[in-house]
Amino acid sequence: MIIFNEYKFAHDMLRKGFSRLMSTQELIILARYLRYIGKNEDQIISDIFDFCAKHFDGFNPINNLSKIKRAIQTSNKYPLVIANPIPITQKEINTIKSLKDYKSEKVLFLLLVSAKHQKLNVGSKNYCAYIKRTEMFTLAKVHTTKDEKNNIINNLDQQTGLIDTQLFGKGVKASFLVTFIDEDGEALFYVDDFDNIIGFYPIYCEKCGIVLEKTGRNHKMCKLCWKEHRKEWDRNRKNS
Repeated sequence: MIIFNEYKFAHDMLRKGFSRLMSTQELIILARYLRYIGKNEDQIISDIFDFCAKHFDGFNPINNLSKIKRAIQTSNKYPLVIANPIPITQKEINTIKSLKDYKSEKVLFLLLVSAKHQKLNVGSKNYCAYIKRTEMFTLAKVHTTKDEKNNIINNLDQQTGLIDTQLFGKGVKASFLVTFIDEDGEALFYVDDFDNIIGFYPIYCEKCGIVLEKTGRNHKMCKLCWKEHRKEWDRNRKNS
């Protein structure tokens, strides 16, 4: 599971408990948070044991001691990730729009934000998104067939060159190097809600190019362009 804002996630954990019971990933994030707020190693162990006892009925300290210690030790490798807003430029949006396929556009926008987050907030060397393919399409809110998902990725990689894909294992997890980053452009807007990244991607009328608040079920047009489109369709139907 990709977690963009570990600081916020840890806050939510302390209020709500685990999202996946005794998840190693979540234990690591909690340990990072406790260290971030100034707790020492003994305090971190004590606080995590108290947390587990509170949010896990039947928690056994002895059986889970090694797992918790490993999570705390692993948490030392990287600092807590605090998700600062991600700038998106007009040039980047124009590149995404050039695909002229809304599903592909949303996937590429999600990868752009993820890659910039990795570089700007996590400290990665490259603009590379590390995300499972299933999770990528879920976050991009693209619901389609397995074959179409493969076609989208292949097109972005092999046909357009906008990403460079490296698969791991059986292809379930991959890194996607985003190749069209505009580092020098002025920010058009900032993505600051990582629970709804795709909500920041503008929807444009495919005829006149204005930004839309919402679209029809089967088209991406403003009301005026859709009205003209329907008139033209009716004329052609009558003349056929």
